[in-house]
Amino acid sequence: MKFRRIQPMKKVFALVLAVAMVMSLSAVAFAKGVEINDGVADVDTTARRYAADSNKMIPDVIQYGKAAYFAILDVEGNLITRHEIVDGLKVKVEYEMGKELVADAGVSVVKKYVENASTIVDGAEAGYYYFVEIKTVAKETTSDADIIATLELNKSKKGDDEGKNYKVKDLEIDIEVNVGYENSYYDWYTDSGVELYVYGDTVGDNTELEPETYYLLKYDYDDETEFTFGAFADQNEGTFTVDVSGQGKNLLYYDTKLDDGIADANPDAKIFALNFNNTKFNRTGEFMYEGEDFEYAYQLMADGSLKLLGEFDGEEITFKTRVLGSYLFSDVELVAAPAAVEEPSVEVPTVDVTNPATGAAC
Repeated sequence: MKFRRIQPMKKVFALVLAVAMVMSLSAVAFAKGVEINDGVADVDTTARRYAADSNKMIPDVIQYGKAAYFAILDVEGNLITRHEIVDGLKVKVEYEMGKELVADAGVSVVKKYVENASTIVDGAEAGYYYFVEIKTVAKETTSDADIIATLELNKSKKGDDEGKNYKVKDLEIDIEVNVGYENSYYDWYTDSGVELYVYGDTVGDNTELEPETYYLLKYDYDDETEFTFGAFADQNEGTFTVDVSGQGKNLLYYDTKLDDGIADANPDAKIFALNFNNTKFNRTGEFMYEGEDFEYAYQLMADGSLKLLGEFDGEEITFKTRVLGSYLFSDVELVAAPAAVEEPSVEVPTVDVTNPATGAAC
């Protein structure tokens, strides 16, 4: 009977002893600096675009064809700069919406130099830091769209740093990305002051619409509006004047890249190109281009042919259009690039070869 009363006390003592041993081992482990995870612990959920000209991360809409960046953070909430911490870090994405907006193989871990790091984490200095990069597909549209997804981060490498554990297991972070255009009527103005919500008679008063830049425009005006571009650039000065009464939103873009085929076909010509993205307007407007030493203006058609728009009167030419396409201005008459010549397919006849001695096929 006495043994039966004392036996439970032995079990309690054994349990206390086991707990004490575990706590002792834990104390030794923590004394060595070993923690469950010393590395990646979080991802900042603010989508940022990277401005390469200023090395800044800017919280903003992400333009179609560009990338969104999410800062990777350590256990103390700091930006991560050491490769050892992210070496082997894998990012898996589960999409709720907008998977079609992400480029193939468009999710990766990258290192970027950031000048304004303190705007991401208070007190952070300028330097190189790691981000999850999500590249979007290029698209021309007047609508924005959203990517809603969950990032899952895993890292099987513990790391070589003594006493540190940089493994990551199933770290999940929910993100949202708004994809559209940096220069949009949503913001009304660009950084340079271009009005994108058109309520007056000019767009970009006293400032130029820059090449290789998308402008998403909306209109609240029932009269003629004048678009100006290239006002301060050599051989790139013009206007497009059009009545925008009842005009819907449109996306305006142009570059000055000369088609290689045209250049090769006209080696002695002085040519300047203006290539718009076929921006459509409800009404026909007047396009005016001003440049020195030019005599002829052409439209480069979709099939590669050239349509003569007219000859310069002095240093200026005007023509009517409703759709802004691709234009060439030259000092001499131009010829179209030769069409690509397809090699005719040659059908090789089948020849039966037999052994004359046996009659069997060889």
